[in-house]
Amino acid sequence: MVLNKHNHITGSRLRDARILANKTAKEVAAQIGVSAQALSLYEHEKATPNAENFRQLSIIYGLPISFYYKPEITSKPDGDVYFRSFSSATKLKRDKAFTQAKLFVNDIVGLIGSKIKFPPVDPLFNKIKTSTNIDEDNFDYEVMAKVIRRSWNLGYEPIQDLMYELEKRGIIIMVIDLPEQIDGFSFWFGGRPYMVLNSENNFFRLRMSMAHELCHLFFHGALDDISKDLKRIEQDAKNFAGAFLLPDVTVKKYINSATLQELARLKPQTKLSITGMIKRCSQLTLISPEREVSLQKQISSKRWRKVEPFDDYYSPERPVLIKQAIELLVDKKIYTKQLLLDTFGLDTHFIEQACSVDPDYFTQSKILYMKIL
Repeated sequence: MVLNKHNHITGSRLRDARILANKTAKEVAAQIGVSAQALSLYEHEKATPNAENFRQLSIIYGLPISFYYKPEITSKPDGDVYFRSFSSATKLKRDKAFTQAKLFVNDIVGLIGSKIKFPPVDPLFNKIKTSTNIDEDNFDYEVMAKVIRRSWNLGYEPIQDLMYELEKRGIIIMVIDLPEQIDGFSFWFGGRPYMVLNSENNFFRLRMSMAHELCHLFFHGALDDISKDLKRIEQDAKNFAGAFLLPDVTVKKYINSATLQELARLKPQTKLSITGMIKRCSQLTLISPEREVSLQKQISSKRWRKVEPFDDYYSPERPVLIKQAIELLVDKKIYTKQLLLDTFGLDTHFIEQACSVDPDYFTQSKILYMKIL
C-alpha cells in the first residue's frame, strides 16, 4: 500500500469518497453533525476531522480506511472527457462516473501497468489525430469508418468481437454500473485511450456505445469546444458509429426491402439493433424520411422502443485485458489476490467490475478438501 508522504488523511480522497457515495457536501455534513463549511475544510486539507467524525465518514462512504491515506491524484486526462448523453445526466452523476474512471486509471491500471506491459496504442490514432486533411465542419464519417476498418484489417462484415479488437489496439475498457443516462464516455490519459461503458447496456447497445466512443477518441481532441460544439460532436459520433458497425456495402448486401420483419430477422447477422439498421438505411437514402417515420411508428406499436427482439439472446461483450493482467500477476505470484485487493484500496465490488473478474474473485473462501470415512 502506497501512503501519502505525510501519512495523514488526504482531503481529495474524502471528496472522492463522497462523490462515489453520490452525496452532496450538505447531505454528508448533516449526517455527521458538522457544517458544510467544516466538511469543505476537511476535503481541502485545511482542517482534519477528529476521530469520531472520521469514523462516521468512513461508515457513510464504505471504503477501506487505507483509501483515505493514499496520495492525492493530481494527474488529469490529456483532453476533454466525452460523455454520451452528456446533457441528460446531472453533474453529480457525471462527477461520480468520472471519479470512478479516475480511480480505475490511477489506482488500478497504474499499479498493473507498473508490472505488465500493455498492448501498444495503435499508431493509426496519432496518424489521424495529427492529420491536416480532416475537415471537422464536413466530417465524412462513411469514408473515415472505412479507412479505420481497412487499416485494422477488419473487412466490411459485422465485427465478431468488437471489444477484443479495440483492446488489442491499446484501448483500455472498463464496464461498470453507470447511471441510466450515461451509456458511456471516453478520454485520453497518459497517451492512452480509455472507454468507460455502462454494464446495463445489452449486447447491441454496448457495441453502438463502443463505436460511438471510438469516434471521440479518433476525431475529437482538446481543441474542440465541448460545450459549444456538443450537438455537432455527438451527431458526428452517432453517424460514425453506424458507418463503422455496418458499412454501406454491407447494408446493401444484407437489406433488401427494409421491412420491420426483415430487419428483425437480420439483427443477429448484422449485430446492429433494428433501430440502428433503420437509421443506417436512412443515412444511405435507401429509405425515404416518410418510410423511416413509418418504421419508427411500427416499432412503437410493437413496444420495441426499449426492448427489441434478440436483445436478451446475446451476452454483452466484456473486457479481457485487465482481467488477464490480474490473473497473470497472481499466477506468477507477483501479487496474491488479497495483496492486490489491499493495494487497490477500493470497494471490492467496484474492483471486480472494473477489472471484469468473476464475482468474489478476490474474496472467495478457501476450500478444505475432506473424504467421507
